[in-house]
Amino acid sequence: MALARRGNGEGTINQRTDGRWQGSLQLGGKRQTVYGHAQKEVREKLAALQQQAPTTGKLPDGRHTLGELLALWLDTGGHRWAPFTLQNYRRQARIILADLGDRITLRKLTPARLQAVVNAHTGTPRSAQLLYDALRAALTLAVKWDWLASNPMTRVERPGHRPPRRQWWTPDQCRAFLQETAASRWGPLWALAITTGARLGELSALQWTDLDGERRTITIERTGQHAGGQWVVKEPKTAAGRRTIPLNGLALAALHRQRAQQAAWRLKAGEAWQDTGLVFTSLEGRPLRRYDVAKALRTTVKRLGLPAATMHTFRHLSGSLALEAGAPLTLVSKHLGHSSVSITAHIYSHALSNGTAVTDAVERLLASTPTQGERTTHAP
Repeated sequence: MALARRGNGEGTINQRTDGRWQGSLQLGGKRQTVYGHAQKEVREKLAALQQQAPTTGKLPDGRHTLGELLALWLDTGGHRWAPFTLQNYRRQARIILADLGDRITLRKLTPARLQAVVNAHTGTPRSAQLLYDALRAALTLAVKWDWLASNPMTRVERPGHRPPRRQWWTPDQCRAFLQETAASRWGPLWALAITTGARLGELSALQWTDLDGERRTITIERTGQHAGGQWVVKEPKTAAGRRTIPLNGLALAALHRQRAQQAAWRLKAGEAWQDTGLVFTSLEGRPLRRYDVAKALRTTVKRLGLPAATMHTFRHLSGSLALEAGAPLTLVSKHLGHSSVSITAHIYSHALSNGTAVTDAVERLLASTPTQGERTTHAP
């Protein structure tokens, strides 16, 4: 039997009687064995194990399976993720297990193998990105648990994705939309979304007790959405998400219309009415469903001949219009509930990059007549 012995922590390689090669590595009282058809193949596998050895000098327990990791990852994160996020991660986990199998051990998840899985989904770039993010997050947790010494996803290329250029509405288009939909069932919801910049989940969980008519404000304290057929309400993800938003005349008028039409719905529904205390509800008082809102908006926008829009478009429009009207970045950031001003500046860079404002300021400075003390005399 051919034998190639190496130093402590480097492992040994030998050839078995069946012709295959076998390599063993021991660190911290743990031994792991790899096999291959060639000595070079075994050396490479041993080298990969050595790279995985943490600074403590112990080999990670890579015998755990991918199915075991994903199940614990979802269970651990499910207590702090938003319902929609949990639903998305569950979907990604099903795709990952369909591609790799639930019984594959973590130590077999090489960067090359994971890259191949991600590449197989690049036909839909955004889906490939979501798959990459889920894999990286789950394997990061495996490192924390000492199931792996390093995250192989850090050596996998994340797919690029450039969303299609969106045609944003002009102020005139916003104005026309609000006028055309003012008397519709959904008009008050859309008006409040555009004027406050609140998220759909925040507006869906808004209660009448959150409205302060005297101060002309609403307070955002929760967000809600359907997940797995259940209505789930949670606190905002960040402290900045909990905020008080001032209401302008358009928003107050929209809430007045909503209260009036909700009272009519209550009378018509009779005993079927569910008194949830929510501002925006179904015709029977139940929490809104995202699908119903999206479908109604899509149909209305198409009927009015406007560029495609979603509820998140209205949030973006609210921030953009405020900045373009001269509102300070810090106030707009607080208004939208961003955790930092840098996030607002990044998302709304287009509204901040008013080149004419800069060049006009320079022109005013250079065109102004200098005072007597500012004048200088230059030699001919």
